[in-house]
Amino acid sequence: MTWIEVVDSAVKIGLGALIAGVIAFLLSSTQHRNELKKAKIEREFEMLKEVAEKVENFNNIALRYWSLSSDWRRRLLLDSTILPSSNLLDSQMIYTIALAN
Repeated sequence: MTWIEVVDSAVKIGLGALIAGVIAFLLSSTQHRNELKKAKIEREFEMLKEVAEKVENFNNIALRYWSLSSDWRRRLLLDSTILPSSNLLDSQMIYTIALAN
């Protein structure tokens, strides 16, 4: 083997390794970027799901409290001696706690 053949083989092997390394780096960085985007979307979806559950829970509590409260106020107009029911007082306590959170 002459020195030209050795240099030729070394250049071919070196260029092949360089091309493979660059492609591997580009693929790895692209995959990493896509995984970060995917993780961000998953976190946002989980946060939206959590917020939606909290809003639904608060809405149920508020509607129950407002329903019991309006019924009591309606009955209070007819008879001013009526005291609030235990359901109304419990609902009011839960509503107050839900507002604080």
